[in-house]
Amino acid sequence: MPKKPILSQRVLEQHTLTRYERERRTRKLVVIGSIITAIVVVLLIGAAVYQKLVYEPNRAVADVNGEPITVSQLQSRMRLQFADLTYTYSQLASSIQQLQRANDPNQTFLVQFYQRQMQQMYNQASAEQIGSKALDALITDDLVRQEARRRGITVSQDEIQQEIEKSIGYYRVTLTPFPTYTPVTPAPTATATPLTMSVSLSQTAALSGTTALSPTAALTPTATATPAPTSTPRLQPTSITLAELQQGKDRGAQFYTSLGYPASEFERTYETNLLTKKLQEAMAGEVPTMTEHYRFDYLRLNTVQTATLYADELSAGKITFEAAISQVNTITRPVPIGSAGTQDWVSSIAVENQFGNEVLAALTGGTLNKPSAVITATLGGDYYVILPLEKAVRPLNASDLSQAQSKAYTDWLAAQKADTKKVQRLIDPLTVVPADLKNKIASFQSQLVGQATPAAPK
Repeated sequence: MPKKPILSQRVLEQHTLTRYERERRTRKLVVIGSIITAIVVVLLIGAAVYQKLVYEPNRAVADVNGEPITVSQLQSRMRLQFADLTYTYSQLASSIQQLQRANDPNQTFLVQFYQRQMQQMYNQASAEQIGSKALDALITDDLVRQEARRRGITVSQDEIQQEIEKSIGYYRVTLTPFPTYTPVTPAPTATATPLTMSVSLSQTAALSGTTALSPTAALTPTATATPAPTSTPRLQPTSITLAELQQGKDRGAQFYTSLGYPASEFERTYETNLLTKKLQEAMAGEVPTMTEHYRFDYLRLNTVQTATLYADELSAGKITFEAAISQVNTITRPVPIGSAGTQDWVSSIAVENQFGNEVLAALTGGTLNKPSAVITATLGGDYYVILPLEKAVRPLNASDLSQAQSKAYTDWLAAQKADTKKVQRLIDPLTVVPADLKNKIASFQSQLVGQATPAAPK
């Protein structure tokens, strides 16, 4: 009998211990589960923060020769693009108001020109346009910097500072004053004194005879100097103080930081502009001053049927090119069929600009003194028949040379952007337009729609 209580006590103790272990294990599992849950929550929050603050801003939207353009760079440039657009709009609106207050009928055309520009801004103010232009500008900047680096073109810090100073209005060296016009005293002019006649009665009676009138006073020259109008000297730009210069720099840096840029972007913008200018000059210096020139006759026809008719007749020798030119210029009824003429030594640049690439190719590869087949020109959509007369390498005139020098940079830039191996556009800019900028664009568009365009002065 005494053993039974002992066994029960053991069973009870074992049962109590088992329940305690279960509770302890349960509490342990709850604690572990809570810790795991907390870790998962922290990881999710960290991933979201990383996605928003690190990965997304640094995601590449484009790649320019291995150098990425990030989302944050594009968004900052979008804000800059929009700021430029709104500033231009406000300047145009202010100019229109000033012209209307002047109420000058001679300024009507200018007012209408400004109004058309303001109307065009509605399309330019779309998020799609702003995003596209911002990305294109960033690609241009990268291409310019890379090419400048390849050519060894650099810009010194002093050059950047001088460019900033000039834009703000500070001049390190006192500018040479504008020359003041000094009026010249004109030579005396003769003023005629009225002629007085003294006639006697006898002379009056004899006026019908041979008696002549004799003047009693001669012409007396009188010096009357009339001074020429003096011109008002032009105002000379006045340099600002160093303190004002620093204030201007600070305002520029603050403007860029407000758009999401680092403060250094203010100077970097001037550096990019200077690099672009030097690159353009370098490319302009590489343009040949001698190029192919051509002498040729041409027929410009409005329809392919008419052009084919003349091409066939010229090829068969049924009509001379001179006669064809005369006919084309003569036939104006019921409507003109085209125009024709002779070009005397024009450069390949002028031919391309005036007639198009197709005509230039026909002149380059055509046979002298042999009429061409019908040429369909992309430029203007006309149809040509040409007769190459002479071609030779000659110097470019000043106008063609200047145009070729400007074209060298634009052609290079267009070719670089069109090369998908060099420029890769990875993300549609419209998908990364910031929400706050979208709201500003929408507000600006509604302002343009709701605001009546100022009427032109009558």
